[in-house]
Amino acid sequence: RSPSPPTPPPPLAPLFDSVLASESSLSMARSLRQRGFATLTGENLDGLGAAAAEAGICLGPEESVDCVALLNVLDRCDVPVSLLRDLRRRLRPGTGRLLLTVVLPFRPFVERGSGRVPPKERLPLDPNASWEASVTVLWEKVLQPLGFELDVVARLPYLSEGDATVPVYALDDGVFVLRSGGEDIYPLASQVPRAS
Repeated sequence: RSPSPPTPPPPLAPLFDSVLASESSLSMARSLRQRGFATLTGENLDGLGAAAAEAGICLGPEESVDCVALLNVLDRCDVPVSLLRDLRRRLRPGTGRLLLTVVLPFRPFVERGSGRVPPKERLPLDPNASWEASVTVLWEKVLQPLGFELDVVARLPYLSEGDATVPVYALDDGVFVLRSGGEDIYPLASQVPRAS
C-alpha cells in the first residue's frame, strides 16, 4: 500500500498577497511546490531571504514577515524554544503575528528514520496535565518569557490520522495568536534542561 499523499496547507494562503512555505519533509516540500507554493526546505529558516527573493517575495526589515502559521509543529520539533525565538524575531515590528497551534496535552517526540526520540530542547509542560493547565503553563512559562504578547487563545478539536489500532485520534489544539512584544527573558538553549 502506498503512503497517503501529504495534507495540503490550510486555506490561509488566499488571505495573503504572497506565501512562502517552510517544510523539513522533502516529500511535503515537493507537494507544496507542485501546488504552486514557493518553499524553503530545511530544519530552520536559514535561507529565508534567498528563497523569498527567488520567489519574488519582498520581506520586511531584517527579513521580517507579516504572519507565520506554525500549525501542530512544536510537539514534533527538536528545538522548539529556538524555533519560537527565531519566529518572534522575524515578525514584522508592530503588525506581525504568529498563528500557533499546539496539541495539548503536550507529548513531544521527533521522528528520526523509523524511530522516535525526545527533542533536544524540552518545554516545561506536563504530558498528563489538563488542556487548561497546559495552556496556562505554555503561556506563562514559555511564550510570555520569550517576549510574545497574546491577542487571543482558543480551544479547537483536532482530528489526527490514526494508526493500526485507532483509525482517528480526537485531540485538542491550543490556538494562539501572538505578536512580538516584551523582552525575551527565557533561558538560553544551553540553560534549558535537555530531555532525558
